Amino acid sequence: MRTDIPPASSTAREGERAAAEYLERQGFAIVGRNLRLGRGEIDIVARRGDLTCLVEVKARRSTHRGRPDEAVTERKRAQIRRLGALYAARNPGGRFRFDVASVTWDERGAPEVRYFPNAFGMTDPV
Repeated sequence: MRTDIPPASSTAREGERAAAEYLERQGFAIVGRNLRLGRGEIDIVARRGDLTCLVEVKARRSTHRGRPDEAVTERKRAQIRRLGALYAARNPGGRFRFDVASVTWDERGAPEVRYFPNAFGMTDPV
């Protein structure tokens, strides 16, 4: 077993931290992380003005199996939409957007965040 590869949970936590730092540099306030709603979790809730972004973070140490954002399948988007509807019902007002943060690491070990604002909508076709 290779010991130089961090466990998936470590990669996910580090990816979420990198995505949150990216959002803060863009002027967003992080108002929630790993927010449990019903049977799911919103990785990051970020707000700037009246805009609330519900962010799905995908992180991978390598892209040999594809980019992290490619793991946000239609099934995952449907789950995030359901969670978004729950969140919006509990937090009315303002605008909501679904974003995706794709985190990989460069050869020096520094995180690289590719950010997809408005990656999908509440009513995108299935």
